[in-house]
Amino acid sequence: MSNRLESDLSRKLTIIASQKGLKLDGETPAIYFEKLIVPLLSQYGCKPVVLIDEYDAPIISQIGNTELAKDIQSAMGTFYCALKATGENRRFTFITGITKFSQTSVFSKLNIIVDLPLDEDFIEICDFTLNELDSFIDDLM
Repeated sequence: MSNRLESDLSRKLTIIASQKGLKLDGETPAIYFEKLIVPLLSQYGCKPVVLIDEYDAPIISQIGNTELAKDIQSAMGTFYCALKATGENRRFTFITGITKFSQTSVFSKLNIIVDLPLDEDFIEICDFTLNELDSFIDDLM
C-alpha cells in the first residue's frame, strides 16, 4: 500500500504539472513535489498554495493493519519533509483531516502547524459553534 500511495501521489503531481505545461521526472513524490513548486512560482509570479484534503485517509483506511499503517505514515512523513523544504517558495499549506495533528506523528517533519479549530478567528468555518451544538441537541430532544 505504501508503494501504491507513492505511485498515486506521483501520478497526481504529474497530472498537476502537465496541466500547467510542466514535465516532472524523479523517483519519489517528494522529489516530484519539490520540482513542481519552484516552476509554479516562476510561471505565475506568486507563491502557490498547497491544499491537502483528508491527509489521514490513507492511514485510517489501514487502521486494522498496524504495520501497513506505519509504512504509509513513513511515506507521508517523507512527503511532508519535502513540503517543509519548499516553505519559502509557497504561500501556505491548508491541510484537512479527521484526526488531530497531535494524535499522529506524520507531521513531525513540519514544525509550524496552526490548528485552526482552536483559533477564534476560524472557529466558525472549522468547527461547530456553541449555538450550533445547542441547536443540534434541541433538535434531537
